[in-house]
Amino acid sequence: MRARAQEVTRGTALRSTMKALLYLFKFIIRSRQVQMRALLLRHDEEFHSELRVLFDAFSTMMQLHSPPDVLLTQPVCLQYFASIFPELEQVCPSCGGP
Repeated sequence: MRARAQEVTRGTALRSTMKALLYLFKFIIRSRQVQMRALLLRHDEEFHSELRVLFDAFSTMMQLHSPPDVLLTQPVCLQYFASIFPELEQVCPSCGGP
């Protein structure tokens, strides 16, 4: 019973995070823009590499077939995922499309 309660709580947290994805990325992108201006940077391969790691984690999550809390989160992720690309394109033009 306790394991099920933890699974429900974890699933709720995952879905809430996916619903806030746009706002999380807005924060990340704006912070990165401020840092780049402060340091007079034009391009940062380390930041792009970290974004790739993050997207790889999303990809891995989308390929899972269990547990149920992840399966219920996958459609929510798909629903909100596209909203991040306009934000992402501001710091990574090659990440936003073909």
